[in-house]
Amino acid sequence: MLWEKMSVNCAILLRFDATGLDKPGSPETVPGPRGTQRTTGPARIPPSRAGRLFAALVLATLAACSRAPEPVTGFGGLAFGAPRPADCAALAVPLPQSLAGSLAYCAKDGGVAFAGATLADVSLGFFEGRFFAASAVLADPGQADALAKRLTATHGRPYCRDRDAVCLWRMGDADAVLETPQAGPPRLLVRSRSLAGQVAKAGGEPAEAAMPALGDAPGAGDATPAQ
Repeated sequence: MLWEKMSVNCAILLRFDATGLDKPGSPETVPGPRGTQRTTGPARIPPSRAGRLFAALVLATLAACSRAPEPVTGFGGLAFGAPRPADCAALAVPLPQSLAGSLAYCAKDGGVAFAGATLADVSLGFFEGRFFAASAVLADPGQADALAKRLTATHGRPYCRDRDAVCLWRMGDADAVLETPQAGPPRLLVRSRSLAGQVAKAGGEPAEAAMPALGDAPGAGDATPAQ
């Protein structure tokens, strides 16, 4: 997996940095007319200072290797909570009466890139005028496996069900749900978890209703999580 490869690369960096302090170039001593003399060369770093430099280098490398991924705060350049853009055409979607005045959807022209995949047929959802969710199909169905692997490498193992036909990745306050049905193109849903909970509550359901029944932990469904 990509994370394992990153861990190996970090270990290699640490070994390289450790041995680099012993590389040739340290001043040598040679006999001279007045006894032992030091040849010209770079000044020797005191052991205490060298230790501090090495410790700082190790900490910096470990921090770079263990940095948490940036949280997902929007989709296609539109931040969650932002108003509806002018270039998004309204969609006629049947809605329950409780949400008829507060929930709206629109279609966005052109493709959108997300996590290295190109998406098409993009629909955006707005609750009380604030962007909360996006739905799109993968322009190339063959990208589904690669997209799932990238999301797993970045955000951890997903919650899956239906034999990995539906998988959810949690990305801070955002969720990404990838559906790969046997018939039809793969579809990706990206949404704000907190705003989706408000939509569910406004519709008379608990906030948990906004989440698919995927189990309580990664891989807790009826199939092992995507690798």
